[in-house]
Amino acid sequence: MIEVDTLAEAFARHVGSCRSASIVCALPIAVESWFRVELVPALIDVGVSLEHVSFNFTYAGTRDKADIAVIGSAHSAVFELKSFVCSADANKIEKFPKQIARLESLVQTKVATQGIAFCTFFGYTNNRLEGLCKGFFPSSWHTTQVRLLREAHPLRFMLASFHSN
Repeated sequence: MIEVDTLAEAFARHVGSCRSASIVCALPIAVESWFRVELVPALIDVGVSLEHVSFNFTYAGTRDKADIAVIGSAHSAVFELKSFVCSADANKIEKFPKQIARLESLVQTKVATQGIAFCTFFGYTNNRLEGLCKGFFPSSWHTTQVRLLREAHPLRFMLASFHSN
């Protein structure tokens, strides 16, 4: 099982060493591809072998791909990443709950042992951010605290995990 609080710490440490992070964390842009790539070193830091990381997980019966998958013999995790930018997010806010439900379904049908959502937020008030997170993730999900990704930069992030007991 990937412990999302530990992964969040590893990701923040990794981003602290990325020169491009000062740009990504300061501008109101959605750069999911950057996060997708930079999440891999953090996964390695928490013990995931690179050979278990895949960018090619396709949801059964669709052409839709997950952002990242960790495929191991004892554990599999499927990731969806979403970058929210205030005032440019209506479609994402509408569609994201369907992606969350799809992750839950993967776990419930035993296709994966864990579903993980990685979200970034730019330009939101604390109240709006709290409302979004509560709306996206039911109580059956474990969520990290929303936190700054890099000190003195406005971008915040959080992770959420769903797994079977």
